[in-house]
Amino acid sequence: MAEKIQNSGLRLRRRITKLTMYIDLLALAEKKDEINQQQDFCDIDFVLTQLQLKNKVSRIDSKPDFHFDCDEASLKVNEQHLECLFNELIENSIKFSEPGTPIEIIGRSVGEAYRIQITDFGHGMGELDTRHIDLFNQNGFEYEITEGLGIGLAIVKKIVELYNGKLNIESEPEVFTCVKIELPLFNKN
Repeated sequence: MAEKIQNSGLRLRRRITKLTMYIDLLALAEKKDEINQQQDFCDIDFVLTQLQLKNKVSRIDSKPDFHFDCDEASLKVNEQHLECLFNELIENSIKFSEPGTPIEIIGRSVGEAYRIQITDFGHGMGELDTRHIDLFNQNGFEYEITEGLGIGLAIVKKIVELYNGKLNIESEPEVFTCVKIELPLFNKN
């Protein structure tokens, strides 16, 4: 009984943290132009290393098979926002995939943008789910895998919008989901 209460408390704390992040992103959206004029940047390698060291998704009972293939680059994105973006996408990939299936994380510099592609080979999403990403719209709920609020992708979408990036989701139910994101590179000149 005590363990169930503790797990419920931890789940509630994670939800509150995510809702707080979402609200903060809504507030920052009002200052979008100002944020994009700042010289804030982070190194993609540093963020990915931090994620691997912290292993933030270890609370999910799964043994993911990660394949990282990311070029080094500096992105014109706040470090906390980039880490949050990766956390949410990786957490969703693990939740909606069978243990041991590969999760591919690819990053490439293309022109003035950095393309991030995260692919899992799990339950996938329907076409409507890939087009309608919003708070409290839990994608793929018919699988009843998780008790979430559907806030993870909503957070990712807000972060991408904040930095004038692009978000595209390709998916085929029961086959794969591929989230493609473009964010601005930091010009050190």
